[in-house]
Amino acid sequence: MRRYRQTLDELLGKLSPLESTWKDAMATRVIDMLAAMEADQGYCIGAVKQLILQGQPPSSLDREHFETCLALFRLFLDVSKDEFTYQYRELAGESITVSKFKQNPTPCLDVL
Repeated sequence: MRRYRQTLDELLGKLSPLESTWKDAMATRVIDMLAAMEADQGYCIGAVKQLILQGQPPSSLDREHFETCLALFRLFLDVSKDEFTYQYRELAGESITVSKFKQNPTPCLDVL
């Protein structure tokens, strides 16, 4: 079979719109969390802790909220989920999970 190299114009001419709903439940939670943040609060470790824990003890943290916080951090850092996971693991020596955060939030917060 002989190869045929398409031009950019040929490829663009074959594209068609794809209907999609990008705003799923996670996106909605991240947008809501971002909208609720105070712009002048700073982005120190205290602000990160407050965002994750919301004044509650670590034991009351739920997975959905924790994952939403991590998604927001990835947006701020402009890294993919895979990059974030890899970089966190490189710094901490292990992956970040809600269970580990509940058991001992300080090392997790230090890495974040």
